[in-house]
Amino acid sequence: MTESVASSGVDRADPRTHLVTLLVATVFWAVYSPQLIHYLAVLCAAYLFANGMARHALGFAAVYATLTLIAGASAFVMPLLYVILNTFARAVPLMMLAAALVESNPSRVMAAVQKIGVPRTGLAMICLLVRFFPVMGEEMKKIREGQLARGILPKRRDMLAHPITAYQCFFVPLIIRCLRLSSDLGASSELRGLASQERRSCLYGIGFSVWDAALVFPMFVLGAAPLLLSVGA
Repeated sequence: MTESVASSGVDRADPRTHLVTLLVATVFWAVYSPQLIHYLAVLCAAYLFANGMARHALGFAAVYATLTLIAGASAFVMPLLYVILNTFARAVPLMMLAAALVESNPSRVMAAVQKIGVPRTGLAMICLLVRFFPVMGEEMKKIREGQLARGILPKRRDMLAHPITAYQCFFVPLIIRCLRLSSDLGASSELRGLASQERRSCLYGIGFSVWDAALVFPMFVLGAAPLLLSVGA
């Protein structure tokens, strides 16, 4: 027996809706002028708000604003830093929509992409990705807790004062944990029958509804409006 689709939150919409929205936004991102990227960031933040991800929307908006301001301030002082920060800032709107897909129920994501007809090798990659990223945050917290327990880099500014030590004490353990995680997730996927040739079933109901149209249609219309206005002008 399948469970009904969530009545609220990011799982209210079909995972394919998030995927389509991400693809549409990617097209807009490719053709927009640098000034319109700010507009796209607002649209993507509104999309997260509509999906009950207000905390994520505010966090991404803060990161986008910070990167944009620092990049603008360094444009005439350190042009290379401006290019790097501006590149990261331009990627934030797409990261917002990707977050909606990552935060979706992994089982629903797998069932949705299977309905699209994604090859089994692609399913394996998606399975690892949607289950890998949520665990990454927990692993990073554990590494930081271990540092604090041992008195290593007790304050955040110590990371800036000792970048080599911060790299050794954070990124090296993170790489090792990632290797272990990938091995564990691969074994778990095989145990759950990912290599089976039979079509997988899902406990969670998936399917399009009026809510999916209410998400995609405004995103498409509002995203295309600046392009249509520029053509008309």
